[in-house]
Amino acid sequence: MPEPTSPTPTPKWVIVLFLLVFIGSAAWGGYVLAKNAHLRQRGQPTDPIENQTLFGR
Repeated sequence: MPEPTSPTPTPKWVIVLFLLVFIGSAAWGGYVLAKNAHLRQRGQPTDPIENQTLFGR
């Protein structure tokens, strides 16, 4: 009867690659969200009374 083989451990480079992709995608997503928020904010007046979006039109 053959002995059961233990699973091979995950190589460190796979873990590092996964972390780099995960952190990179989170940073890119944050950048895109901040850029879109900045672009949306540009056209709105700075005076809160003039900004009708605060009051629900």
